[in-house]
Amino acid sequence: MRRTALVTASSAAFRRAPDDSGEGAVRALVPQTGQLKWEYKLYSKPQAGILSTVGGLVFGGTDEGQFFALDAQTGKELWRAQLGGVIVAAPVTYLSQGKQQVAIAAGHSIFVFQVDE
Repeated sequence: MRRTALVTASSAAFRRAPDDSGEGAVRALVPQTGQLKWEYKLYSKPQAGILSTVGGLVFGGTDEGQFFALDAQTGKELWRAQLGGVIVAAPVTYLSQGKQQVAIAAGHSIFVFQVDE
């Protein structure tokens, strides 16, 4: 498939309202009350999906190419890597030879990381 057009931030669909700071965040809410439990601020509004694991990790990515892991209970950043391309995909996790892996597409590449116990 050939790409015939590229949408840029200057297009009308992506213009910010005058009072919009453009910042984003990953937020954890208390399900019973809807109250904010923690917030992890981002430079811009993310387009990427979020992945949470039963092991208490939250993975996400940013338009600036940052891929990060957070502690699901506290929101504390545990790890971050600059991948060099916009991240608009959702991370995925899987087992390979008994080891948990997490994969993410950034730009035109796919990166895979092993999750240490």
